Amino acid sequence: MNKKRWMAVGIALVLLVVSFAIPKYTPEDSPWVKELERLTEGIVPRNNDLSESVIEDGDSTSRILHLNLDGVIMGSQGGSYITAPGYNHDFFLSQLDQVLVDDTIKGILFTVNSPGGGVYESAEIRDRILKIKEERHIPIYVSMLNLAASGGYYVSADATKIFATEETWTGSIGVISQVMDFSELLEKYGVKVHTYASGDMKAMGSSYRSPSEEEVAIWNELTREAYDKFVNIIVKGRNLPEEKVRALADGRIYTGTQALNNGLVDEIGYQEDALAALMSENNLENSQVFEYTILSNQFMDWFGSFAKFNKNNSELHLLEGFLDRQMSSAPAPYYLYGGK
Repeated sequence: MNKKRWMAVGIALVLLVVSFAIPKYTPEDSPWVKELERLTEGIVPRNNDLSESVIEDGDSTSRILHLNLDGVIMGSQGGSYITAPGYNHDFFLSQLDQVLVDDTIKGILFTVNSPGGGVYESAEIRDRILKIKEERHIPIYVSMLNLAASGGYYVSADATKIFATEETWTGSIGVISQVMDFSELLEKYGVKVHTYASGDMKAMGSSYRSPSEEEVAIWNELTREAYDKFVNIIVKGRNLPEEKVRALADGRIYTGTQALNNGLVDEIGYQEDALAALMSENNLENSQVFEYTILSNQFMDWFGSFAKFNKNNSELHLLEGFLDRQMSSAPAPYYLYGGK
């Protein structure tokens, strides 16, 4: 480790100690996290820097990317060193972007284990998948694991071939949005909320009063538009009649076997079966199989772990609470199985 890196390590340790004595801030305003990231800029890798890990050795000029989507499809909550593990939207999109510029990638094995998530984020993924198909013309085989529902199916529908197991739950085709209504509770305890808005619909979706009939109609129209798009994506991606898709798209879950019988998936099989088919059906038998990982740094990994397990670190608890609230902080449509 060179002198500059040792200096960064020393500064980080000082900042860690000082953090216990300084007043607490919200995670976004935390000075010690911001200063740590500033001081280590260009010294340690950032969270979305890509590294490669070979899964199965083979021809490095003809490679298969294992692309893994695991978790709720939501926007990344930033790139600090103490963010919770899980699905990282920026990292996932960066992998798709890399496929567009790497001619050695000849195919994609796309494993999906997700209940879905945000309408916007799901559309971002699909748009990049379509761009890969149009510009690279490479096969994309989906392997559905435990759950590939709602947005998890949305991002799979345009694949070259879809595999699911008999135990997979998929489908849940539709859109959901929920708004809490506290109006009766507030009335019971004599709490009044005064809202000042520039228009009648500006406060639409407020939890402090019941919605009007006009608001319900507007919200239903917004939901219907996202639903119609979902249906059309399946019609095109799966080459199914629209009336059949609409009959299937009532929000229900299908097992892998049911999905095979109704045309939502192509074959029953596990991840290894999808990979074998991808190789044999596209002359990729000798290809190297690899995946992207996020570049890490041993010290920063230790630093992040130390911060997570420090019970006195209220900044971490605030951050975790912030992440947990993201899906309920404002009314929005979701391609999501099981509500919000």
